[in-house]
Amino acid sequence: MWFSFLLPCLLYVNAAEWQKLPEHHDFYGIYLNGQKVGYQETTLKKNTTGARALLVAHERMYTRMRGMGQEVEVKIESDYQFDWNTGVLVWMQFSQTMPQSQIHIKGQAQANKLHLDMQVGTQTTSLPDEPLESAQDHFAAELLALVTDPNKRLPTGTTRKLMLFVAPLQKRLEHVITLQLQEKRTFNGADTWVSAIDLKVNELGFNNSALYDAQGRLLENHTAQQMTIRLEDEKRAKDMSYVQDILISSVVKSDQVFKNPYVVKKMRAVLSGVDQYPVPESAMQQVKKTETGIEISTQRQTIDESKALPWPIQNVAFKDTLQPTPLIQSTHPDIVQLAKRIVGSEKNSFLAAQKLLQWVFKNLKKAYTPAISNALETLHSMQGDCGEHAALFVALSRAIGIPANPVVGITYWPSGQGFGYHAWAQIYTGEWLVVDPTQGSMGVDATHIQLAQGDLFEQAKMMTLIGQLKVHVISFQ
Repeated sequence: MWFSFLLPCLLYVNAAEWQKLPEHHDFYGIYLNGQKVGYQETTLKKNTTGARALLVAHERMYTRMRGMGQEVEVKIESDYQFDWNTGVLVWMQFSQTMPQSQIHIKGQAQANKLHLDMQVGTQTTSLPDEPLESAQDHFAAELLALVTDPNKRLPTGTTRKLMLFVAPLQKRLEHVITLQLQEKRTFNGADTWVSAIDLKVNELGFNNSALYDAQGRLLENHTAQQMTIRLEDEKRAKDMSYVQDILISSVVKSDQVFKNPYVVKKMRAVLSGVDQYPVPESAMQQVKKTETGIEISTQRQTIDESKALPWPIQNVAFKDTLQPTPLIQSTHPDIVQLAKRIVGSEKNSFLAAQKLLQWVFKNLKKAYTPAISNALETLHSMQGDCGEHAALFVALSRAIGIPANPVVGITYWPSGQGFGYHAWAQIYTGEWLVVDPTQGSMGVDATHIQLAQGDLFEQAKMMTLIGQLKVHVISFQ
């Protein structure tokens, strides 16, 4: 659930205001589509035991969800340390841990910059340095809601804009925060000022709304259209007696039942609930805006293997689809050696890619993995869901010089009786081809509807559609 990483609301306020925030240790229940999936624990305290006084914030998020008949636990933690007197960030870390995967990002203040390292499994990569943030930034929403004098409250509509680093996406993004409402309400038997604050990250199409009390304490948070975090006592927050099947609950219902979607060659459908979302075109997908939504026309590709180029394909136009990334580690020796061993003496890029795809399809164990996918740990664990299949296949393809990109969208899922969220890939062998490593298919059925492609940042944009998207199938054959 990558989008839960965006929950902290950030904003600039007057110096030393962060010192007015009270220490706390709170618990929250996490709900997805109204069903409990985990809990969150947050602490804020002043630490004076070291060489200098620090303001220390810790957040731990624990989720347990079901998918593909398996229960999977995921733990997400973040820590921030700020100089108590100046408010400048001294150190931070973010981690996501599950049984077969771990991602860890650590930041250390050095020469007025935040030096960042990202560890994925056993491999560590240096990320570009980022500007130092401050306590004013990190606790912005809390400080915007803080009411120490009712006669000096900020006016409704107060808006701030900031460029802030989002650790799991490894990017600085503009955050727009607005005080929508501030009024007195009764909470836990006492009157308090309650502030409604909205957060927008326009580059992602992300909207978040939250309620805070007069002390800047988070009461409730709604994010990504379907996730709610609610203040609860510790016992209730940690109650995990029910485990939700995330794959079933996120199915996009359709008015058309496909008994065998894998043979569908053409399909026309209208997507509603997408608003201004930029649905892309691809080698097999045409897009047209209509009064009722966005009309999609998909068609299974006709592939001519004889047109395939020999690998490696060296073209500056494909630079981004040949480069390694922290999550697509295509230059790691383990991935390069495996790719070369799989393709052997085959130089035709289509046939080589076909060998890579079949190896991934046949050798990776199908397992639900609700985490950020990465190729190297997938290779070492030899299991994963569609995201892991796509990541490893893309890395293997890039390793031998075949341009490749991960793709995310929806495709018809007979067991769910609707369209399920899915990941597959595109490769260039002389033309762009759509392939599905999870299904073992060079060329995919026409129920595949692409919603995004590229790195994690591009894929994250799709999360705004979850819980909103609907599909009306007009025709198929």
